[in-house]
Amino acid sequence: MPLIIKGEKESVINQKAEKILKEVKIVNRSNHFPNELSGGEQQRVAIARALIAKTNLILADEPTGNLDHKTSKEIFDYFLNFKKLNKAIIFATHNREFANRADYKLSIANGNILKT
Repeated sequence: MPLIIKGEKESVINQKAEKILKEVKIVNRSNHFPNELSGGEQQRVAIARALIAKTNLILADEPTGNLDHKTSKEIFDYFLNFKKLNKAIIFATHNREFANRADYKLSIANGNILKT
């Protein structure tokens, strides 16, 4: 949808979509409806949709919450590459391993936002 809004040609959209779906390892499910996908697959589709828009900022609430550890790590590593492109991802997570790799961390305790 983001590429249609930008006025991209259908052939270009299909090429970009296939590339990003391969990167998030869901290209084999590209012809399925949302109700035919698992929660983790739906989450990877949402990540692909956010990434394909090529915005400078992505806001992600538990972007890897429904994914297995290996896939979560691959997606998070992919996110870290955005820094090299001068793009930012603000994400909320309960995964301490991923949180500890962030450039800047905030936590909420007793209703207060703390820099950690």
